[in-house]
This record gives sequence, C-alpha cells and structure tokens, in this order.
Amino acid sequence: MAILFRVFSAGTACVASVAAYSVYTSQRALHTQTKHSNEYNLFDTNDNKRRAIIIGAGVVGVSIAYALNKRGVDVVVLDASSGPGKECSAVSAGGMMRVNHAFNIDSWKDAMTSLIPVLSAIRTWQDPGHFAYSSISNWFSTFCDPHMLRWLYEFTRASIFPDAVQNTRATHMLNFTDWAINATQEVLEKDNSRLGEYCGHNKHGALALKLEYNESDETKTQNRGVQTNEKTKKNEERRKMSTKKATGFHSLEEEYEIDRKQTIKLEPWVENMTSEGVITGASFQPNAAAGDSERFTHALAKDCESNGVSFRYNTRVTGLYRNNGRITQISTEKGVILVDDHTDVAVALGAWTPRLLWTCDLWCPIYPLKGYSITINLPPKGDKNRLSDTQLPSRMVMDRYVYISRLGNQIRIASMGEYDGWNTNATEKVDALFRKHAIKHVPYITELCANQPSRCGLRPFCADGGIIIGKTHYDNLYVNVGPGFNGWKTCIGGGELLAKQMLGENTPNDVLFDSEAISCKNRVHFAPIWAKLALARWGLD
Repeated sequence: MAILFRVFSAGTACVASVAAYSVYTSQRALHTQTKHSNEYNLFDTNDNKRRAIIIGAGVVGVSIAYALNKRGVDVVVLDASSGPGKECSAVSAGGMMRVNHAFNIDSWKDAMTSLIPVLSAIRTWQDPGHFAYSSISNWFSTFCDPHMLRWLYEFTRASIFPDAVQNTRATHMLNFTDWAINATQEVLEKDNSRLGEYCGHNKHGALALKLEYNESDETKTQNRGVQTNEKTKKNEERRKMSTKKATGFHSLEEEYEIDRKQTIKLEPWVENMTSEGVITGASFQPNAAAGDSERFTHALAKDCESNGVSFRYNTRVTGLYRNNGRITQISTEKGVILVDDHTDVAVALGAWTPRLLWTCDLWCPIYPLKGYSITINLPPKGDKNRLSDTQLPSRMVMDRYVYISRLGNQIRIASMGEYDGWNTNATEKVDALFRKHAIKHVPYITELCANQPSRCGLRPFCADGGIIIGKTHYDNLYVNVGPGFNGWKTCIGGGELLAKQMLGENTPNDVLFDSEAISCKNRVHFAPIWAKLALARWGLD
C-alpha cells in the first residue's frame, strides 16, 4: 500500500508539473516584481535587542507572544483578521483533557470512507440517516490538490504503517500535552482565577457516553428510512460493532466506568437525548476540564498589549522571502516588512500555515479539517426563559461525534470534520446534518439553537497526529501548528516551549518529553517542487 501511494503521488506530480510550473512562474514573476515596493521596518533597528514577528493572532500565536514578552523580547503580531482569535480559536469545543487521538487502521478507514465516493455511497445506502464525523464536499477539487495527495500519503503511512519513530512521538506528544495543559491551567488560575471565570473554565470533569443501538426502538428504525429486515439487521450489527471498537485515544486522564443510572445522575438531561443509540453508561474523567479558547485569546491579547506587544490587525501576510538561509522579508498586502539579523519569525497560522510556508519552498504535513460549532448564550440566572440546571450540561459531554461543553454561561456544541480545502464557509448540507444532530443531543435547547448561526473554523489536521513546534529549514523561521483536535489546551505550554527554543533556553529537566520528537525534524521538509505545485493549484492569494 505504501509503495502504491508513493507511485501515485510521484506520478501525479510528474503529470501536473509542466502545466503547474508555467502557471507558478507567471504568478511568481508578478509577485517578485512588487515585493520590494513600500518596504518598512516594524522595529527600531538601531539596537541589538532580540525581536520577534509572530504571524497569526489565534490562541497559539498570542500564547507565543505572551511567552516571549515575559522574557523581554520586542514582539509584533500580524493577523489578517480584525482582532485576535477570529477563526479556529473561536469555535473550539474547549476540551482540556490529557488525551490525544491515536492514528490507526480504524481512524484511517473512517477517513477513507469520507474521502472515497464509492465507500461513501455504500455507507449512505446502508444507512441513510448515518451521522459520520468527517465528510468531503468536493471530491474532484480536493483530489486535484497536490498538497492533499501528499498529506494523504503521510496520513496513510502514519495510520497503517507506523514505525518506531511514530510510536515514540505519540508517547512524547502525550507527555507534552500533560505538561502543556498544566501551563495553561496555571494562567487560567492566576489572580484568584479571574481569567478562568471569564473563560468559563470548567473543572467538573468530562463524560464520554457509551451508546448501544436499541433494536426494539421502532421510531428510530422509521427515521432511518424504509429498509428490509435483513439490511436493518446488518446495519444494527455494524453499529453495535462500532461502539465496541477501541476508543482510538492515548490518555493520561484518570477514568472509570459508570452505568446508565450514574450517568443520568451526573447529567440528568442526557436521559432525554433523541440521538441514535441508547445510553448504557459512560467513561467519567473526574479531573478533565474545559474552557472558552475564544475568550482566553481575547484576554491574553489584551494582557500582551498592556505589556508592550504590538498587534497589527487587518495585515494579511502573502509571502516569506529568504536569503542565505534566513527569512529576510515578509510580504503583506500593505507592503514588505524587512527582517534584520536580530529578528525571528514564528508562523502560528493554524491550518493556513502550509500555504504561507509554500512561499519559501517548505512543505508542512497539515491539512484543514473544517469544524462546525454553535455557541449558545444562556439567559442570566433568575430569568424566566432560563432552563433549569437539570436540563443543561454541567460539564463536557461527548459521544463519538458530538462534543457538548458547558463554558460558564455558554453552551458550545461542536462536531464534524469536513475536507473542503481552505473554504471557511459552512456547506449547507453538512451544516443541516450537524444542526439536526446537535438538537437531538440536547433537545431542551432547540429554540436557543435555532437562533444561533453555525460557525466554522479550520482545524490544522497533522498527518501524523502530533503537534509541530520548532525551527524550520531556515535559521530564524519557527512554526507552532497542529495537531488539529482541541489543540488550544496546549497553547501556553507550546508558546513556552517555542520561546525557549527561539532564545536558546534549555527545556526544564523535570519534563517527560523530548522536544525533538515534536519538532519539525523529518516532518517539515524543504520541497520546492511540491511547494510550487501547491502554489500553482491555490495561487499566492
């Protein structure tokens, strides 16, 4: 299988390269002609003080700025949006569990079922009402993307043919997650937890529901459409098997099993869930937490600004230019920023990271996975329209596909992973399916849910399931991106680790992970051909 993927990827590159290169050269030539116009500096260059330019004002970029600012570094943050945390940081489910997704044959099969139309059609025929976590909107467009093809090869290799390095990385990634969450929790709990209260920091644990299909439930059978008894039986067996699969997670969370009665005692509203399946119990993680990454990003950015960090919003970065192994210029829609020998550049653009790295001939194993979420602001306590506590979640509750978080006076429902390139708009059919199942999960909030729009964010889905933090091929260029699932929980730790690397500080002796295992080494590649192909496919804008 791995050999076939190599041949397929190489063949695609060869066939496309001639046409792609001609398109790329014309675009590059146009871009090069204007790259020296309107040059300017962001800093006073008459001193030798350490400086840093952070590209991206999401929760990761702001956390890097926070860590560097504490160390006395002059920091400027660039972002295309009008403020901090406007994209993926605004739609995260908010989970802060010491858990990482495990990539294996089952996760690969789930992805392939969504990506390959024939398998998707079979799934739909078997079960018209089936709710799958991932989907694909435009198969042809997605598979004409050379970046996606190489990402898919890397994802397949990591899932089906993991080597010793991959297995070791998973261990170090889990230990890093544990350390990084502690760092984030510390910031949340500063000043008598004022920031934590503002961010809806919820320390009541998490429930992972266990569902089993109820064969006697005629209503659900009718909702799935008319099927023959034989097909229904096979479908029920398939669904039962799916609930018995390995969870697909690496975890350090304390966890114990509780039965249906105990589950309903903790969260009374789940008894009235109308989603497919019957709750038989749950895995309870008493020490798990959740928080609102959007509010956290806003508060942290405000703190950074008050301490001298400069944020340049509405500044879209379009290219990185290098000379003698360093980034020397940053192209933006407002002009070209000059980068001197005392300035480092950190890219923290989430799913947009690979698109910027293409401009300096780097390939990064990140592909956007569009997530959907609904945020519901509850009426204040005492309001006649406010639901009772027994009708509302009090902690994070999840099943295989839907995550429901209680974040202070908010409820956030998040789900779906859509392969749709870098399109941040909701796909109508996917959104309708998401909202339908959101209401089934939390029936009491149907009216509140109807009044709130769905919001989409692009998760930076890393092909090997790990975060990438460290220096790239160029001496002053760093990245912090991935892994694509609740990555906000590691933001402060990730910012600390990158700041240490940028300033040459040693990692503390008490950490249980090797920073090299989650670095760019053998993951972010100098790959001019792939970068040019990707630029030809997506353009420079």
